[in-house]
Amino acid sequence: MPDNNEEQLQALSLQILRMAQSATAQPNLPNADLRRVLNFLDKLVQVVDQAFRGLYTILVDIKLLRDADIGSGQIQAIRRDLEMISTRSWYRDAEEICSRLHHLSKNYGENIAPIVQSLDHNEEWSEIFQLMDEHEGHIIGIVQGSVAELKKLLADLQTPGELALARQIAEGKGETLQHSLQDLTDFRNQILGLSGSVGFLELIETDREAVTAQLQILIDRSDRRVTNISTGGGAYVGGNVSVSGGNFIGNTQTNAPATTGGA
Repeated sequence: MPDNNEEQLQALSLQILRMAQSATAQPNLPNADLRRVLNFLDKLVQVVDQAFRGLYTILVDIKLLRDADIGSGQIQAIRRDLEMISTRSWYRDAEEICSRLHHLSKNYGENIAPIVQSLDHNEEWSEIFQLMDEHEGHIIGIVQGSVAELKKLLADLQTPGELALARQIAEGKGETLQHSLQDLTDFRNQILGLSGSVGFLELIETDREAVTAQLQILIDRSDRRVTNISTGGGAYVGGNVSVSGGNFIGNTQTNAPATTGGA
């Protein structure tokens, strides 16, 4: 798994797609069982989307900061938003994500695992169960890891150079996160038939090969994005970075030129 939190989500999104394709490509898997798997993945995608939308909104807010916002209430408001979604009570009470993960985990163990454990290539999506465990759930872990990075980034933001770095990092993280959520949204729309054509739940009755082929298109697109990031094609700026007088210092990995000042 990648080290960067947003890249971890992209890799896990790819595993969700591969799990669906493994199920549809299994010729002896009854259609009723396949629908159960797809319904389960639909619910899992809903929780992932719910967990990450708040983080994406904050990344957009940071990306749109201007030099005039330094020391202003706008940055303080972003810090408060980060503090809110870093607390477990936000997942438990405000969003009820922990409860939904608990029910998903129970459903997986009782109804889905017996179906999918014998599928081919199950090692390609072996970490999906980690997404659901309500105590060590990887969904929550990825969000909180990203939040911790952003809180540290904004903790002592005082100069235009520091703000430029924060915007650049937020833009890269936001782009990666947006791609992952888009892949999962497209997948869910096709399961339910919300993309303008017959949904997978119906299509498997008449043309499972078409479903498998469409899933391969989604997988190829997601896989290209993961490969692009891992080979340096993305916009994310990572590494141990400090800023002094507007100059970037430290062990950085930069795939887009840094900017300073307002946009």
